[in-house]
Amino acid sequence: MDGYKRIWGVILTICVCVTLSQTNFFPWLAEISLDLLFQVRGSRPSSQSIVIVGIDEISLKKLGPWPFSRATHARLLKQIDKARAIGFDLIFSHPSSDDKAFSEALEKSPPVVLAIAENYQGQVLQPVELYKSVAKFGHIETELGSDGLVRRIQLHKFDVPVLAGAMTEAAGSHYLQDVEKETAIPYINFYGPEFTFLYLSYDDVLSGKYDRDFFNERYVLIGSKSLALGDVHITPFSKKHPIPGVEIQATILNNILDNSFVKELTWLEWGLCLICFVMALWLWPNNSEAQNAIVSIVFGLGVCALSVIFFNYHYFVNLALPLFVLVISYVSHTVIWWLKITAGLIKEIKVLDTQLVDGVDKIFKTLPTPLSYVPRYGKQLKLTEGFHNHIRHMHQAIQALSLQNGFINHLLSKETPPLILWQKGKGDIVLANQRFSTLWETVINPGKREPTLDEFFDFINPIIVTDKKTDKDVTFQNLEFGTIDRIFDIFTALKGKKSYHRVVIHKVTDTILGFDGVLASFTDVTEIRELERLKGEIMNIVSHELKLPLTTIMGFAEMLSESLAGPEKKFAIEIRDQSNRLAKMIEDFLDIARIESGKYLINRYPFDLLNVVHDAASGVSHSAANKNIEIFYDLPQKMSPLLGDESLLTQAVLNLLDNAVKFSPQHTRVLLSVTEAVNHIILRVEDAGEGVDDGEKNKIFEKFMRGANQMKESGFGLGLSFVREVVEGHAGQIRVDDSELGGAMFTVMLPKTV
Repeated sequence: MDGYKRIWGVILTICVCVTLSQTNFFPWLAEISLDLLFQVRGSRPSSQSIVIVGIDEISLKKLGPWPFSRATHARLLKQIDKARAIGFDLIFSHPSSDDKAFSEALEKSPPVVLAIAENYQGQVLQPVELYKSVAKFGHIETELGSDGLVRRIQLHKFDVPVLAGAMTEAAGSHYLQDVEKETAIPYINFYGPEFTFLYLSYDDVLSGKYDRDFFNERYVLIGSKSLALGDVHITPFSKKHPIPGVEIQATILNNILDNSFVKELTWLEWGLCLICFVMALWLWPNNSEAQNAIVSIVFGLGVCALSVIFFNYHYFVNLALPLFVLVISYVSHTVIWWLKITAGLIKEIKVLDTQLVDGVDKIFKTLPTPLSYVPRYGKQLKLTEGFHNHIRHMHQAIQALSLQNGFINHLLSKETPPLILWQKGKGDIVLANQRFSTLWETVINPGKREPTLDEFFDFINPIIVTDKKTDKDVTFQNLEFGTIDRIFDIFTALKGKKSYHRVVIHKVTDTILGFDGVLASFTDVTEIRELERLKGEIMNIVSHELKLPLTTIMGFAEMLSESLAGPEKKFAIEIRDQSNRLAKMIEDFLDIARIESGKYLINRYPFDLLNVVHDAASGVSHSAANKNIEIFYDLPQKMSPLLGDESLLTQAVLNLLDNAVKFSPQHTRVLLSVTEAVNHIILRVEDAGEGVDDGEKNKIFEKFMRGANQMKESGFGLGLSFVREVVEGHAGQIRVDDSELGGAMFTVMLPKTV
């Protein structure tokens, strides 16, 4: 990516951040990060030098209605007269008949701090004038976040320190001044959920349950514990209940004593954001997207780990800010990268279009008139005119390939030569196609069965004409099998009709399986040259002339289906699907041909049929879901291993399941069952389609054979033929019957040992 393009991602990220900075978005992220860090860190032990005397439900019940008389508070002060400092998280703003007694108790007590607060009308509520000479004042106001949670505290307000800070000053320490040097509105470092500090019942203390020495040199806070009094707050640690306000003051006092307020490391946050910009400018453009994703994930995890580590030492690194910048930077980089890819795709599409047109021109000297179909798009915009031309070319190419494919299918089905494969040592027949059987029994050696290898050479030795490789006479005695194929012609005369057949013999060896075989193919001499020419053309078409345009179309269609929208996308998807269908048909046909000819040697290794079933079922799950068809399985938990070709059997079972889904109506079901007998394993696939007519059940497994009830669905009639070849190649059997579901039931029986 060029340098000037790299900077656009950073500029886009900065614009997003500047826009969001005008809102409450970033403070909101900071609050979320702080809450998360508290939860990750967990609770911490609070100071035992702080005691809360809580006005709980028991105290309210025993001491009468709220508020308590100030004479009662005066009596309480006598019970805690050895405390280091006392703080009342209560408002004494209205005169009372007990003010004198309370004032005298304040004067005789350790340093006492009374609360100042602001009411809903914005008025500052201060203690009565009588108390100013005998007590200090401190505010109990907290800073609420955007979500109503308490996270910060203003250390000075209304010209007085916070209540907890005033208590430390009254006790003669300078902790508050040390804290104020760093920040005026710090984050409160909460120690845990509600009731983390030591709570004593107001009534228990008043009644003398605790010895006065218990409060010696301790900070004592007096306030509401009962929810009914309403002095409660929500914090990041709140669980079942909100935290009483007096415990907030205890937390602040603990923070002041330990200097453990949470301190912000803003410089580190911005440093991490700067690293994100550096990655966007120099790292991401020079690496693959997989590497970029890994680096980004590692960086994000590092930011999280760094935040957690610092938070354990009372430093707050807002992890949400660099992570947000990381995400926005990566998204911006990805957008710029995709724009570049899109531009490259457009160029590639033009190249593919040229190759497509050239490929079609090579296949057909003159394009047939029916293939000049041009799809209609309505009114075309100048911007999409090029795409419409590409789609039109693909339509023509697909139709041209379909015509060519029909031509190839005709050639392959009619002109495949007779073949036979023997095992070299024993001379037994391994494979022999139907055309060889017909040729042998009707033309070469009428009325005789297929020969073993020795019988074959004994028979053809007298009728060999020439060796086409050496132009010398060949006999069985000097016929040795090496790496070079042996080619010779044989002559036969049946009822005065002379026939010449060219025989090609070569050695078939599989070092892995230890197999040595001899393969013979037969071709009528009278048409051999024409057949050789046709064979060369066919193989050239399949390997070059057909594959190249088809591959181009498939790639072209895949890219268009991902980049277009609207009707054009629909056309591109249809072209892609039909191309894949055509490629699948060609591959299926070639697979069948390989198996029939013996070019595909069936591997025989132990495997688990249940794995085959599961692999095949996953291949049709998407098409079944599209038709709302449920696939039910009746499978044993374990079964004996089979010996055979796992890959071929997987494709065979997949073909059966695919047919079952294809020919079943929507909202029906397909049943796949496997049972194990003593010597064989039976697999059944049942569907709810229209089934197979009785007259077609013996023909349905032939190539290009499709039942009368199957014409509504697309296909070439090759799938079941492939299944039969695979099953019979494993010495198994396959048949079709009527299913109780209303459709067809295909039964495959495979022997456990072959």
